[in-house]
Amino acid sequence: MATHSFGNLADLWVGLLLAVPVVAQTQLDLRTQGRNVDFSAAESTRPVKTGFDLPVTCAVRDLFFRSSSAAGKNLYGCTTINTWTAQVALISPAGVANYVAPFSNLSTLTVTAAQHGFDSPNLLVTCFDAAAPSKVIQPAAVTVDLNTLAVNITFSTPGSGRCVLNAPGTAYVSGEGLVQSGPEFAVDAATVP
Repeated sequence: MATHSFGNLADLWVGLLLAVPVVAQTQLDLRTQGRNVDFSAAESTRPVKTGFDLPVTCAVRDLFFRSSSAAGKNLYGCTTINTWTAQVALISPAGVANYVAPFSNLSTLTVTAAQHGFDSPNLLVTCFDAAAPSKVIQPAAVTVDLNTLAVNITFSTPGSGRCVLNAPGTAYVSGEGLVQSGPEFAVDAATVP
């Protein structure tokens, strides 16, 4: 009669279990393995890529959160290959009419997109001196960074006053020295020589 030792039988089972390959799933594909997924209780959700500048390349339906854009105008969608489009409604005449940037004893004034709030590089810039009544002054240069939408206004000599920024599709409020008639503007010759 054969005698079996419990220790030898247990060693045999452990050896057999170790010989069987173990397959573990390390990633979950919610698209095929999830159903009615609710992330409302999740500690955090980050559904889109994020960065300061828009990526150079994109595929249609990609989304990107641009942290350098004005608040509320950060989400971009790839509408055609390598073309990002802001996913916000354009500012309408009922929206913000313009942005006024005061300056004092400066030869260079920088207005960021977060400050002016426009989501277009096509901006109108009109500057006025600090006199009363104020007069329109001509900057030496106005540049708009196409990526950040920051506006740099340079004057030939340091001065004080205010610059008014306006984007297409918005209402422009004429200031001292300007007369608005519908979509047209004219310089008031009595105020601005």
